[in-house]
Amino acid sequence: MKTSSGLYFTVLFALVSFISKAQSVTFNHNGAMQTWIVPPCVTSIDVIVAGAKGGGSNGGSGARITGTFAVTPGQTIFIFCGGMGTSGNNSG
Repeated sequence: MKTSSGLYFTVLFALVSFISKAQSVTFNHNGAMQTWIVPPCVTSIDVIVAGAKGGGSNGGSGARITGTFAVTPGQTIFIFCGGMGTSGNNSG
């Protein structure tokens, strides 16, 4: 049975604000929960999440998902970026 694959996520925030121009922040796998605090005057974020391929030779390609989310200035966003999957074991 093949073990389930983790995904490597890169989260890209495009900050939309009436006062400042858009900025981006990238988060990569580090094995720990990461946080990001929504800056003043930002009320929505565009998020791009990209997954890495699965482990082993039969691992599939990672998905790419995008979305726009309403946020509140000062809100804490929690991000966990998983790692690439490992090879499975087909014995048994």
